[in-house]
Amino acid sequence: MAATQQAGTAPIAVIGAGVVGTAIALMRRAGGLRVSGTMELAGLAAPPDPWRHAMLLTLAQRLLPALGNGAAKPRMSHRPSNPDSLPVIARSPLFANAYLAFGHGHLGLTLGAITARLIAELIEGAAPALDLAPFRPERF
Repeated sequence: MAATQQAGTAPIAVIGAGVVGTAIALMRRAGGLRVSGTMELAGLAAPPDPWRHAMLLTLAQRLLPALGNGAAKPRMSHRPSNPDSLPVIARSPLFANAYLAFGHGHLGLTLGAITARLIAELIEGAAPALDLAPFRPERF
């Protein structure tokens, strides 16, 4: 399945190979094309996994056969995440007028509306729509 867009730096194509974890996004960049689509949970000192680069390049070449691979530069970045993969949603334990809503990983946009509702309920002093105990910052 492929979808395309033409605006700005939004993905211009997304393609899936029918295997979980092998969908990619292609984004225009100055002087080239960025291919992304995987997440690896590893330590900060862990080296990039060459298999991931090869898999992403293969999928990009399937979509764009003329792409070649001579100028491909593997890159990796670190994205912070909570050890239990759950977001923090709570009133700050340190400041009565601050609320915490972070750590949604790759689901920030997906969970944004319900998180906003829960934070609004906390601000209003209403009982939240669900038990927020699993999302308290003190769990760490």
